[in-house]
Amino acid sequence: MAAVIGLPDDRLEDLVAAGSGYGILTVANRNSPGQIVISGERAAVEAAADAAKGLGARLAKLLPVSVAAHSPLMADAAAGMRAALAPITFRDPLAPLLANADAAPLSTGEGCRSELVEHLTRGVDWVAAVAAMASAGVRTYVEVGPGKVLAGLVKRIDSEATIIAIDDITTEGGLVLPAEPIAQE
Repeated sequence: MAAVIGLPDDRLEDLVAAGSGYGILTVANRNSPGQIVISGERAAVEAAADAAKGLGARLAKLLPVSVAAHSPLMADAAAGMRAALAPITFRDPLAPLLANADAAPLSTGEGCRSELVEHLTRGVDWVAAVAAMASAGVRTYVEVGPGKVLAGLVKRIDSEATIIAIDDITTEGGLVLPAEPIAQE
């Protein structure tokens, strides 16, 4: 996998074409305008990363990962995930959910099961997901987990958004989780 920063969106097809001649290559993450991650066979990723600057990117950096996440190369893992999830009952979600790959609404338990499996072999289009949420009227986003990476990406996509990172006490209106679990009585 490789991170590519500053590549104009209209050059994505050219980037994929530059690497695809060397093997399987796909856009694994569309994080924000001008920030993507590519994934696939090593030679294809390296060729695309080498071509990125010539296509207008500011930076292309190979990532120290051991899998080609969000690519067709994860098909065996997807089959394993499908088998592992088969005996589990999925209920329809009570809150609205969006698929990571294409921001399609997920309204059934079976749709959620399929998304978990397909998520291994399909890219994440965070730009489309945030755009879909914004067009549906979402104005406030809460980042659950350590850091503020997603908060920064949301701001790059929707500069009017309000972001709350639960582990950031400096965020106005932020939430803070206790360092130790709360005892149940």
